[in-house]
Amino acid sequence: METASITNGSAISMGNEVTFEEMYRNYFAPLCYFAQKYIDREDAEDVVNNLFLKLWRQKEFFENFQHAQSTLYVATRNSCLDFLKIAKRAEDRHIFVTKDVAQDKNFIEEMIQSEVWGEIYREIHNLPVQCSKVISLSFVEGLKNDQIAKELDISIQTVKNQKSIGLKLLKQKLSKSGFLLLCMYM
Repeated sequence: METASITNGSAISMGNEVTFEEMYRNYFAPLCYFAQKYIDREDAEDVVNNLFLKLWRQKEFFENFQHAQSTLYVATRNSCLDFLKIAKRAEDRHIFVTKDVAQDKNFIEEMIQSEVWGEIYREIHNLPVQCSKVISLSFVEGLKNDQIAKELDISIQTVKNQKSIGLKLLKQKLSKSGFLLLCMYM
């Protein structure tokens, strides 16, 4: 299968299956994290999935990578706002409906933070299976070692070992690209 590169400067068609899969793979996690600024995790995943489904059905066309990226974030934000309106969450709606993307000084920071967390989540999922499960349960779900051991039916020592191995591997993977340096400034 030929691999598309969404960052090569050319136009991007969401009707192209390879391009669509690459966009989905690269942006699902960061957009979900971004959407969680507005709505809870499960709803955020639904909103982002629906957004990609809509883009696929409409065979959306973008001029270039930057256009696609900004459109995805703005569309995610707007989808979250629509979700809040439909759900009649008045207090949340009041906070987020009044925000204007162009005037919101935190928008760029939130977008960057979403990208950073997205990269971290991608690397967690690239870890060996057991390490990935332990790291996810510990740092994403917030479970303690004994809870993880019970959930995965392994010993607490195995949890500690897998967590140590996973963190070491993450540090190695993320430090290769200077990614940890960026994280220190967030």
